[in-house]
Amino acid sequence: MSGNVDFFSHIDQAGYEDWWKDDQLSPEEGYTTHLITRHALRFLAANKGKPFCLYLPYEPPHYPYQGPNDQPIRMKDAPGKVQGERKDIANAYREMVEEMDKGIGEILAALKEHGVLENTLVIFCSDNGANPRGSNGRCAGTKGRSGRAGTAFRRSPYSGKIAAGSETAATALTMDLFPTMLEAAGIKAPGNLDGVSLLTLMAKGEPLAERTVFWDVNGGSAARRGPWKLVTEQRGKKGAAQLFNLDQDIGEKSPVENAEVEADLGKALEAWKASWAAVPQRS
Repeated sequence: MSGNVDFFSHIDQAGYEDWWKDDQLSPEEGYTTHLITRHALRFLAANKGKPFCLYLPYEPPHYPYQGPNDQPIRMKDAPGKVQGERKDIANAYREMVEEMDKGIGEILAALKEHGVLENTLVIFCSDNGANPRGSNGRCAGTKGRSGRAGTAFRRSPYSGKIAAGSETAATALTMDLFPTMLEAAGIKAPGNLDGVSLLTLMAKGEPLAERTVFWDVNGGSAARRGPWKLVTEQRGKKGAAQLFNLDQDIGEKSPVENAEVEADLGKALEAWKASWAAVPQRS
């Protein structure tokens, strides 16, 4: 549940056991990545003959940095070193991602073996860009920054609806995945969702309607519309707003001046933040 358990003992960074089945602790032996893959393969075998939705949140490359041949570093009530004991973190990072990639390969192979690959929409994405241990390519920022880079890919022709090798540069967010999956399943989406379905975009290449998207993470606020991105603060440190044209500067290295666009995006961002006050808060 915490997302940063020891990959072997499954103890979180506060020293609590954190390996569950439903709402009950369910300890298992094994490397976390391998166990998640094993459970996924079991699920696919049991559900191959009917419609299914498999949400599979792997842990890598979150700390603690442990490859498949390492040892547990945490014990119950003794969390140990939060990020692990490896000194060669770059190698550990690589080993962790490689094991995840192998697991995804096994899952795709199982879909093919069960005869459902061509009729399954497969989405692979990261919840955020890489942290400083990894690489976001030409994109700016890292995990936890408003300049961060996210990744999202889909694989599978999906019964011929999506052409193999097709690409799009459209702006999308993970909140778009839910309405996309609903449409793929033939289920009418409720009208109050923040996201939009990407299925027509992927299947027919039809552009999405223009929209402004927002995010605020660790105090880093930003708004984006088309190629324009406005960044107003980083990690709670207010400063001069910066406007970037991502079509010309994907790395966000050179702020540009466009008073009209900056004012418009700034007003939209403040209105979005103000809308939070209308959302009921959990006690």
